[in-house]
Amino acid sequence: MHVYADEELRCVRLAVPLLSKACGMDARASLALAQSSLAAAAARGLVREAQRPLSVLNTFGAMLTPRLADGEPDKDMAKGIVVQVRPCEIVSLGGGKPLHLPQRDRAGTCLVRTEL
Repeated sequence: MHVYADEELRCVRLAVPLLSKACGMDARASLALAQSSLAAAAARGLVREAQRPLSVLNTFGAMLTPRLADGEPDKDMAKGIVVQVRPCEIVSLGGGKPLHLPQRDRAGTCLVRTEL
């Protein structure tokens, strides 16, 4: 059995708190990465689910608008559908601003790169 010298024990006692803090920080970073990845995956799923209905509404409004006479309430409704749905469709197809911004630490450094 090896008997540790006082100097060796002192070094171990100094290193253990630092190593335990480093392990804790690494575990927290891993958890943050997993949470961010899960949130990004959920957001991607929601966007995919919304793309088809948005496309259908936009197409319906675009086809209906020219077939209705000016001044009809239905024509105004069809124009409203196109005006409201088209920007949502653009964002859902990736043409707008990002829906999920990367996490940053206190210094502003990007922790996790997530893209939709």
